[in-house]
Order: sequence, then structure tokens, then C-alpha cells
Amino acid sequence: MDDGQPGKGFAQFAASLGFEVADPESFWREQLARTVAYWSSADDTVLLDAAVDRVLGALDGLFGSRGRE
Repeated sequence: MDDGQPGKGFAQFAASLGFEVADPESFWREQLARTVAYWSSADDTVLLDAAVDRVLGALDGLFGSRGRE
């Protein structure tokens, strides 16, 4: 369901990744703004880097770390 709110467990998961989450709603709004700013960037390098990361991730899934030796 898309109600414009974070999913259950978003703040707890973020905290488990090492993010400081004092106020879950404020944290979510900050992360949402950062995500929109990142993907709205006029810098093509940002989008190219993201695409390369996806390709490398797919290769790791196929070949593991051996694929980059």
C-alpha cells in the first residue's frame, strides 16, 4: 500500500545499519529528500555510477569475487 509513509520497520532497519534515528519520521523525511535529490541530479556521472554498481552486483551474483580478479 502506498500511503506516503515508510514501511513498518524502516527506522529499526536503518538503526541496525548504523544510522542514528532519534525521530523516525524526521529521519524518513531526510532520507526521502536525499534520495530524491540523488536521483534528480543533473550529473550524469551519478546515474552512470549507479548503473555500473548494478552491473557489478549482477556479475558478483554470477561469478562471485572471482569475476573481478
